[in-house]
Amino acid sequence: MLETEDEYFDYYRKRDAHWKIYGLGLPDTVLQKHYHQNALALFPSIEE
Repeated sequence: MLETEDEYFDYYRKRDAHWKIYGLGLPDTVLQKHYHQNALALFPSIEE
């Protein structure tokens, strides 16, 4: 959902949603920051 620009596709878990969703198509710089910060939160011992 964060990476794709696809439109109107099923939510990845049928039990959580009964509607279609749209991809956000976030730029790589935003995705890298998001994924990197999440990794640091989960694994604080990794190098920045």
